[in-house]
Amino acid sequence: MFIAMVEVLSVRWWGCFNHTGLKVTFADGSTLVYANVPGRGVIRQSLAEFAMGRSMVTAHGISGHSAFQVIARAERALGTPYRLFNWNCEHFVSWALGREPNSPQLHAAGGALLATLILAQLTAS
Repeated sequence: MFIAMVEVLSVRWWGCFNHTGLKVTFADGSTLVYANVPGRGVIRQSLAEFAMGRSMVTAHGISGHSAFQVIARAERALGTPYRLFNWNCEHFVSWALGREPNSPQLHAAGGALLATLILAQLTAS
């Protein structure tokens, strides 16, 4: 089946976190999503399963030869367990895109926690 496009998608969870995945659209219009899900690891799922009734945002799309490379990486990762601190949904997507596994949300949350702890210590003194 011919692949028309791969897109990076995200949905909002709990009002403050984005869950990220890779949507594959085939030439016939059918779709599937590769996602790294807590308790399930890297899986293929339907668009409806990924969105779980939430609205989705498309970060950017990839087509042509690069799309095949992204899908090949995603396929190799199938079954890899989810690990919040070093293999969450963002780590998986950045790795599948050929980048260093990275989670900007995790870095931001860690920075916010550190700032809160410092502020609490300063105000307690």
